[in-house]
Amino acid sequence: MKYVIGIDGGGSGSTLRIFSENGVEVGAAVGGPTNISAQPMDEVKSILERLINEGLANVKANINDVAAICIGAAGAGRERQAGILKDIIADIGIEGKIVVKDDTHIALVAGAGKEEGIIVIAGTGSIAYGRTVEGRSFRSGGWGHIIGDEGSAYYIGVRAINEALKSYDGRSGPTMLLPMILEAIGANAVDKLVEYVYRGEFSKSKIAILAKVVDEAFKKGDKAAKSILEQSAYELFLLADAVIKALDAADSVLVTSGSVLLKNKFIFDNFYSLVKGSYPDLRILKLNKDPAYGAVYIALNYL
Repeated sequence: MKYVIGIDGGGSGSTLRIFSENGVEVGAAVGGPTNISAQPMDEVKSILERLINEGLANVKANINDVAAICIGAAGAGRERQAGILKDIIADIGIEGKIVVKDDTHIALVAGAGKEEGIIVIAGTGSIAYGRTVEGRSFRSGGWGHIIGDEGSAYYIGVRAINEALKSYDGRSGPTMLLPMILEAIGANAVDKLVEYVYRGEFSKSKIAILAKVVDEAFKKGDKAAKSILEQSAYELFLLADAVIKALDAADSVLVTSGSVLLKNKFIFDNFYSLVKGSYPDLRILKLNKDPAYGAVYIALNYL
């Protein structure tokens, strides 16, 4: 029996799924982060080797039984990074077909069930990506938290702090955001909020987590919170709109992914209305499975 492997290589962890060559799922494994842009190559290789060997051991197979493997990872759409990952996997001992894709690509395939369509991902960061039947692709956003990531949880968190401090200064009207943010971070004064942001090692996640506070404030009727969520939805629409126009894909399928779109109903509903208002023939889906399944689909297609 021959097998195919699909890997979602994330920055915080990785997921592997194994299918038989006739398309039946037979095993899975999870491991550490495998982001070659943020980790030493020998560390990435060690994690991938353990992940692959563990997955194969779970189905009582060996590395020679792998007919094809596809890994999706951040930044792997660039030729140099893709080449590095291919070399790493080949060094591990896989002699079957090795395919490397960007993480947005495998997430699109997992949601759409094919390699053509559009995906908008809004988690800690944000990005939109699309691909046509002919193989043309286009990306919008994904520029990182300093110069981009509009509509993301990080964006919402920064906007929330900004609005809270403007209210505190008297530059805008009252809002629940400041006391709710202070409570969320365990602080009792504005100075402590400033320390939370600027002192110690910076982390996008400690800002992004405040997106939940904004949603709670919105549900309590806070106007500033509502405005932030509406702007987030609009920014995500702009990401999608750029890809749809670039690829002339008004009748395609659009997959939504990431905590902001999958868990915040208000943002999703606003995003949905904006997209459908401009592109009524576009089919909008929510990603409901692991992106590693998209990698498996691609690997199977190479058999």
